[in-house]
Amino acid sequence: MYGLCCAILGGLLALDNIAVAIIIAVPLCLAVWLVTLRYLLRGVAAANRGEQYDIPSWICARIVA
Repeated sequence: MYGLCCAILGGLLALDNIAVAIIIAVPLCLAVWLVTLRYLLRGVAAANRGEQYDIPSWICARIVA
């Protein structure tokens, strides 16, 4: 969901200036992806130990209230 928002932001910025879009959107998408990957790997490590790992609630965006 957050990756899609980054892509939309990059697309809108690209309508004005492609260099600005690359400078802002690419690092933002990379940062969101790395943070999500970090929590995924923590969950995998906890599952291997037989423990439960709760991810932060901000990662799971609510679609319906």
